[in-house]
Amino acid sequence: MKRQGQASNSSGLGRIAPCRIQIRQGATIVQSQEDDRAECQSWSNRAFDNVLTTNYTGLSDFLFPKLIGNSCVYLSGALWLFESLGSLTSRDVRKEPIAADEFVFPFLMTQVPIKPIIDTTQLRSFSKAIEILDNTVLLVVLGYSFCESDSHISAMVRDFMQHSNSRLIYLDHSRDETPSTIKKKLRLNPEHSYNIDILGTGDSDINRL
Repeated sequence: MKRQGQASNSSGLGRIAPCRIQIRQGATIVQSQEDDRAECQSWSNRAFDNVLTTNYTGLSDFLFPKLIGNSCVYLSGALWLFESLGSLTSRDVRKEPIAADEFVFPFLMTQVPIKPIIDTTQLRSFSKAIEILDNTVLLVVLGYSFCESDSHISAMVRDFMQHSNSRLIYLDHSRDETPSTIKKKLRLNPEHSYNIDILGTGDSDINRL
């Protein structure tokens, strides 16, 4: 759902990566390597405005082909991105093939303390993710645990939750989370009330939306 005053860029239902939430326009999803392809496939007939994913694979592109490009943001790199050892730049090898005598390696962002940012590729992805969240009212999280090593992603979501009309729906496959545990992981004010809902990933929960 778009924030008030924002123009809609979609004629479909609002969503965030794999989920079928019945709202109007402009939601976003956070998705990770933990996502089960069969489970994600069950969401793919739904419309989403944006996907923010930490999954290196092309699963999001496969499930949501209309979002390929600016609306599908890879926060941890992708299997088709490679770094050049000589220039310390990254590129999409589907568009710019690797030369026979070139030394390259996968451009995959691991946990925060380990992988340095070597060029603007990830800076642009982070910037786009922040822009998306600034224009989103509903954020749905599937297959992502807000781990300590992804503090940069938690920081973006924490900032999103500071907006007065922000809502976060956490789809919890394990059913271990509560609004309080999500607030703690995001380092939100424990005394403040936030619009956080915890749902399962089965049809009975999804049909409640």
